[in-house]
Amino acid sequence: MTTETAKNAPIVCAPLFPTYSELRSAMRAFDDEPVKQIRDTITAIFEQTGTPQNPVDWSEPDTWIEERLSGEPRAIARKVWEGSGKTLNPRYLNGCYLFINRLKLLNQNDGIYRVGERGQLFLANDESILRELDKDEGLPKLLSLVAERSPCKRGDILPAWSDYLKAISLFTTRGLEIAAVRRDVLLHQRGDTIRILPDRDFTHAESIHHARIMRRRLTSCADAEGFK
Repeated sequence: MTTETAKNAPIVCAPLFPTYSELRSAMRAFDDEPVKQIRDTITAIFEQTGTPQNPVDWSEPDTWIEERLSGEPRAIARKVWEGSGKTLNPRYLNGCYLFINRLKLLNQNDGIYRVGERGQLFLANDESILRELDKDEGLPKLLSLVAERSPCKRGDILPAWSDYLKAISLFTTRGLEIAAVRRDVLLHQRGDTIRILPDRDFTHAESIHHARIMRRRLTSCADAEGFK
């Protein structure tokens, strides 16, 4: 990728944004596995996701992995679940898969996932790569919008955030814009009010850390916007 291409590449591109701890668990599980096997596992799970009218319960991986999967998909799902200390439910592996591939956190050598230099930096919590990923997903911009309006509600941020996404992102519908806000915001939320914690500057590393923690909580509402 040339410098000019990188400069013009869209950002805030991850619709399913896992926590960084989940990404590390997925990377360790994917390492040395065929890329096709990971993809086949995700497909096997997706084919059984059900519908809003007939939902499927995915809350007990110890049970459903054995009941709904077989062969290599079962082995991969069990590896993800047990290797993460039973914290990463394989049902939600697709977000990790997309993020790892797009940000090249794992190399693909002859169809096999391998941890390379970039992946090693991420696994080691290297601050430079964490800042890069945060920037790629628009976190500094989102935090700045909240800092300018704190305390505020999601609706107070959405117009400016939507304008920003239209200029730099692949998110183009209002549902996705709302989902992106829910995914990434923020430092502190009580009810529908969002604020920057008074003893933290939004550029401070600890504020970024708290923002990452909040991402998953706010993503949980994204399905209501038709966001899978």
